[in-house]
Amino acid sequence: ATVQILNGTFTEETHEYKNTSGLVRPSTTQILESVGLTDLEGIPGDTLERKRALGDAVHFGTALLDREKFFKGAELDWDTVHQDTVPYILGYEKFEAETGFVPEEVEVSGIHSANGMEYGFTRDRIGRLNGLKHRIVLELKCSYREEKAWKYQLASYERTVQKQENEYIGRVAVQLKPDGGYKVYLYENARDWDVFLWSLCLTYTKIKDGLPWRKD
Repeated sequence: ATVQILNGTFTEETHEYKNTSGLVRPSTTQILESVGLTDLEGIPGDTLERKRALGDAVHFGTALLDREKFFKGAELDWDTVHQDTVPYILGYEKFEAETGFVPEEVEVSGIHSANGMEYGFTRDRIGRLNGLKHRIVLELKCSYREEKAWKYQLASYERTVQKQENEYIGRVAVQLKPDGGYKVYLYENARDWDVFLWSLCLTYTKIKDGLPWRKD
C-alpha cells in the first residue's frame, strides 16, 4: 500500500519515497548503500530476505508496544508474534525498563531536503532517556554486530527532527539481541552529518548522470 508521509508518500512493496510532485527520492539506507558505506555484497539473497523480515517484524511489534503503552494504541497480540521475533521484542521492553526511555513519537516517515536535495527517511523513535537533559533520535537494530553506517544513518535522521532554537538532539542505536539482551551505542561526532551529506551529493550526481544508484 502507498501511504501519506511528511511531504510525500511511501510505497512499502517497492520501498519508494516520492515527494509531493510524485518524484522518487532516495532513502537514507539507499544512499548509504549507493556509495558503499553499507556493503551487502556476498551475502546470500535468502539470508538478506530473512534478516529484513526479522527486522520488519521486530519494528512492527515494538511499535505496537509503544503505541499501546504511551499513546493508547492497539494492543500487541503475542499469539501472532513469531517465536524468532519474541526475544528481540523482549529485549526492547528490557531496554525501556532499565533506561526509562519514553518515546515522543513512533515510526515517523517523511521527505527531508538538505541543500536542495530531498531524501526519504523513517525515524524509529524520538524520545528521552533517564539522565539525559536532551532528546534523542533512536534507531532499533537486529544485526549481530555494530555496523559503521549506523552513525551516518542517525545523523541523517537527526537533521529531520523539528527542533527548538539551538536544541541538541542525541543519536542512539539500540542493538537488540537474540538472547533477549541489548546494547546501546551513542554517536556524538558532528562530522557524521558531513559524511552523509557527501553521500547524498554523490547519489544525486549518479541520478543526474544516469548511473545506477539503487542496490536493491
